[in-house]
This record gives sequence, structure tokens and C-alpha cells, in this order.
Amino acid sequence: MLSFFRINDPLRLIAVFLFLVIGRLPYLLEQTLTLPEVNWLTVGEKMALGGTLYIDIWDNIPPFFAGFYWFLHEIFGKNILAHHLIAMFLVFVQAATFNALLIRRDLYSEKNYLPAFLYVLFALLSFDCLVLSPTLLALTFLHIIFRSIISLQDSSSDEKIFNIGLLVGIMVMFDLSFVFFVLFILLGFLLFGSVTPRQILLLAYGFSLVLLLVGFYYEWQGSFWLFLVHYCFNVFDFRTDSLLDLSSVILLLGFPALFWLLSLFKIFGKQRFINFQDNCHRLMNVWAICAALSFLFVYQFATYRLILLAPMFAFFITYYFLLNRKRIRAEIALWLLSLGVLGMSYASFYEMGDLKEYLSFDHLKIGVNTKNIPKNKKIVVLGNAIEYYYQNQLATPYLNWELAKKHFENLDKYEPIIAVYQNLLTEKPEIIIDQAGVVPSLFNKIPLLKQNYRLSPDNSKMYFLKKP
Repeated sequence: MLSFFRINDPLRLIAVFLFLVIGRLPYLLEQTLTLPEVNWLTVGEKMALGGTLYIDIWDNIPPFFAGFYWFLHEIFGKNILAHHLIAMFLVFVQAATFNALLIRRDLYSEKNYLPAFLYVLFALLSFDCLVLSPTLLALTFLHIIFRSIISLQDSSSDEKIFNIGLLVGIMVMFDLSFVFFVLFILLGFLLFGSVTPRQILLLAYGFSLVLLLVGFYYEWQGSFWLFLVHYCFNVFDFRTDSLLDLSSVILLLGFPALFWLLSLFKIFGKQRFINFQDNCHRLMNVWAICAALSFLFVYQFATYRLILLAPMFAFFITYYFLLNRKRIRAEIALWLLSLGVLGMSYASFYEMGDLKEYLSFDHLKIGVNTKNIPKNKKIVVLGNAIEYYYQNQLATPYLNWELAKKHFENLDKYEPIIAVYQNLLTEKPEIIIDQAGVVPSLFNKIPLLKQNYRLSPDNSKMYFLKKP
């Protein structure tokens, strides 16, 4: 397998694509839905019905990412298979263009297609790495920025610097945690170009321009403050909501991290690289640092964010195989790495053996049985069980329970009571799912609402709208 991908032949990308399809096929057949995906699909549906993000939809979802799901909902609705296929195609494009860039810049001693293969392999690290996530979409723009940065020594025109600033702004509007990659970009400027202070200001101007345009839009919508509170200020919120245990993340990253460290030893132990290659090594190590910072300060951590490490792992681990003088040992190591990554991914997903005690996706997959809930209804969930929204519509703005608490935990105050009453009266959800147990207190405060709803016969904390 190693000798196959070491050949400089673009047709090797066909094999990479087939490997991606085969590796992803078991997950496509299962069609497992994750809680973040339900959240994103619900936002896209609500926006397609005329709702405005941060006003009619209380959530921390990035604005450009929400708009993307709005666009997809207009075409595919809630067809999760279509979303997964788009994500898979996007990962392949990223792998192919990343490999082409490495070949064009002569970053290895031989032109090969091993980075594309490794990129796809690490994208299969977890079943949700290949969902259409904000991290995956923002990573697309980071690839373009990386290509522009290492080309600065050829040309660092004002237009190129300004365009990088625009791309950074767009990237951050897809995923706020990517703001830490500003460190990566600034170091790239120091390593690859003689950038003047005026051009740094151009970079800041391009970045700020995107933020200002988005800010003006929400100011026009009357929700600028909500945009700041629900999205921009999340970078200062140190309460990370993790959908996966730390032990699970360590197990998933075990094989790639081991080979990454071995690769660093190979690189540092080899004879000198040219200056350009050394600078790329430094820059990609900073990529790892920025990724770690984004994981620490992100509002919600899930394994789909690990796709951010795929380019860095692919870049460095390729050196391990190319610099290994013993071809047979390198071939065996590649097979072990591939089988280890895929084996860990499948074993964790299907909960094989004792592994489920250490690696579980229970907090990530849809776990509640929603068969007893009527479908195609307007509902509101007062709690974190957002899986109920997959086959129903969101009524009222209260999608994110952490944000909705601002109203439901302050029912002793006049303004929250009026806001809750108006939201429930305007949209009249057909079902209220009271996971947090706040409805009895709400009905005591607003008897008019109590008259419109009846408790389910099985006392399952579901309230149904009475028919006229």
C-alpha cells in the first residue's frame, strides 16, 4: 500500500476516494444522527420558515453556518444522507487540494499521494468527523489561507493580504473557535513574507470588514446585541459542554498521536531541510497548538472537531513513512496505523467488547426513543432533549436551553413572563415537552396558558394543545 501511494500519479486519488467511500459506507448504512446535527437541521428549517437567527432562534450556532444549513434545507429538507454525502465529498476535495499543494511546493523529497490517503484515514477517525459541521466548513477556508500564506514569499501584494483577512473573517463566522488561528496566520507572515505594518492593518481591515457587515445586518434586524451575546461572547465562555469523555478522546487520538511523535523524531533526526521546509514544519506545529486552544475554549466539544487535526497529522506522518529507510517496516507500520484507526473507529461506534466502558458515544448519538411523539408537529422542548426536533418543527425561539433559562428561571420578573407568554401565544406549540420541569411553575404564573394545554395521560411531562 505504501509503494502504491508513493507513485507520482494523480490517478491515485481515485483509490483515495474509493477508500473514503468504503470506510464511510458502514456509517452511511446506519444513518446515525447526532445531537449537534439535529440542532443544525432545526435551525435551517426554522430559518427556511422565515425565522431570524438570534431573534426567532435562540442558539449559539455561527451565522454563516446557519445560513448554509438554511440553503441546504431549501434543497434537501432534513435528508441527512444528502448532508453526509456532501461532507464526504468536501473532505475528499480538501485531501486532494492539500496533497496538490504539498507536491507543488516540494515539501517532500519525492512527489507522492500519501498525504491525501492519510488525510482521508484521519477523517475516518470517528463516525461524526464526516458530518457537515461548522469545523469542516471553516477548515475549507483555513486550507485556502494556508496556501496563500506559504505563497507570500512569491508575492505579498496588498490585495493578497486583504483577501486573507476576508477569508479569516468568513472562517470565524463559520466557527468562532477558529479565531485562535490568527496566531497561526501571524506566524506565517513572519516566516514566509516580509509583511509591513501597513499590510498587517490591511489584514485586520479585511477581517473587520466581514464582522462589520454581519453586525450591520443584525443591527438592521434589530438583534445586534443578541448576535454579540449568543455568538461572539462565547469565546470568553469557559464552560465547555463536552459530548465525549476525555478518555474517549485520548483513545481515539492514540494511534495518530503516536505516529505524529515518531514523525517529529524522524524529522529532527534527519539531515538538514531547506529553509522553506523548516518554516512549514514550524507553522504546522503551531497549527496543532491553535487546534488545541480551539478545543479548550470551544462552547461545545464533540469528536467532529477532531477533523481539524487531519491536515496536521497527514503532513507530519507522511515524513515518517518517506524517511523510513526500511521499506518493509514502513509498509507494516502503515497497515498497522490504518487498521488501528479504522478498528478503533468501528469498535467504538458499534461498542464492541469492553471498549464501550472507555469509549462511548451515548452523549453524542440520539438516545431517547421518540416513537411515542407525534411527527410533523410544532413543538418546544424545555430542556436538552433536542432530538425530538428531528421529525418536528421548532415552535418559539427556545432551541438552546442554556439560553432559554434566562426566561424560564426568572419567572418572578415581569419581562421574562411577558416574553414567554407572547412566544407561546404567537406560535402555539402543539406539544410542550417539559424535560426541565418548569411548566407547572409557568402555568401558575400564567393561568391563561394552563387553560390551553392538557397533560399527557401517562404523565410523561408532555403537554398537548387543546383542540378548539
